[in-house]
Amino acid sequence: MINAINGWTKAKILKHIEDNFKGKSYYTNEDGWEDNCAYRMEDGRKCAVGMFIPDKDYRPAMEGMSASAIVNDYELYDKMPFEGEDLNMFQEVHDKSKPQHAKRKLIKWIKENVV
Repeated sequence: MINAINGWTKAKILKHIEDNFKGKSYYTNEDGWEDNCAYRMEDGRKCAVGMFIPDKDYRPAMEGMSASAIVNDYELYDKMPFEGEDLNMFQEVHDKSKPQHAKRKLIKWIKENVV
């Protein structure tokens, strides 16, 4: 089981997802295929980890970086609900989910894996 950190609790994380997840965020390539996950989209969607990056701390240069690299490179450790590898696993749930199932799968993962 994974422990939440930085004052986050299982209940707070679930509420944060409910309040902030607006749909899977990813870029589409020229052929219309889903390409890379995006921490932020212009339409307001944010990925699993992107939801926890405060707007004032977001930088476009973060796109394409792993979740743990963002936390380390931009000193966002104290904002995140999980430590490095756990954060990567959480992001992977988002990345591997079909758009219509992403929110449900994120919530399920939290319920099953966070203390």
